[in-house]
Amino acid sequence: MTENPQARLLVLGSRFAPGAGTEGEVRRLAGEIRDWSALLARAEDEGVGPLLYLTLRGEPAAVPAAALEGLRRSFLRNLARNTVLYRELEPFLAAVRRDGLRAALTKGARLALDVYPDLALRPFWDVDFVVHPADWPAVRRVLRGLGFEEAEGAPAPAADGAGRTLDWAYSPYFRRGPLFLEFHSSPLGLHFPGRDEDGFWSSAGRLAVRGTEALVLPAENELCYLCVHALQHSYERLVWLADIAGLAGRPGLDWDWVVRIAREARVRGPVHHGLSLAGTLWPGSVPGRALAALRPARAESAAL
Repeated sequence: MTENPQARLLVLGSRFAPGAGTEGEVRRLAGEIRDWSALLARAEDEGVGPLLYLTLRGEPAAVPAAALEGLRRSFLRNLARNTVLYRELEPFLAAVRRDGLRAALTKGARLALDVYPDLALRPFWDVDFVVHPADWPAVRRVLRGLGFEEAEGAPAPAADGAGRTLDWAYSPYFRRGPLFLEFHSSPLGLHFPGRDEDGFWSSAGRLAVRGTEALVLPAENELCYLCVHALQHSYERLVWLADIAGLAGRPGLDWDWVVRIAREARVRGPVHHGLSLAGTLWPGSVPGRALAALRPARAESAAL
């Protein structure tokens, strides 16, 4: 099979820290790129432009100056954008923390701070939260009090102003200025098992965000969520697989718990497939033992 230098360079450039011995391959592939404008556009579409800059800035002799400058500007734009979004997000995070509400930051906005070594490396667009359904009315009141408006087309609020119950079929968007927040009752409407009767909420963690903290899902639940989300969207962005590889490499991750979540939530196939793809693109990022334990039955594999 003929190698695609653009695709291979994007994969190598999407690793947090390219493995030993890849520098020569990066230089070789860079020398084979004929259309750098197309490569930069593809990197932006895949969400890995900042990561590609991190890799290529160490190879200035192999990359045209204009292309490297374009990547640098993209990196700085994302740094500025993410900084603004976290600043705008801080009042909401502080309010839900003050009121003791269960609203967990998830996906891109969580990963940019929690998994990636620099917040500029992970572009994100909207900000996702998983909210305990019992806390949704109070979360909604916080949003209203801070001046957020629900996106057009949302269901009309109930007579008491509480609005529709948050459930698997209702994931509302709220907006204020540049900030878009999306809320889910559970990761993709799935029931993830917990270590006790309170589900994953009892083992949720805290993540520092500017001058406050955000509640976050346990890493094992987050990993399963990322795998299912990537499958639902047909793995259309390379950054989603980079997310999976990055979180899978977290020291101390409880792989037995990942396997139990995937089995009990009946998402073993999507979780195995997402981890397998990440492990194929970035060898060594996913333990073979975990992949073997997650391998779905043949009928489940055929359905993916």
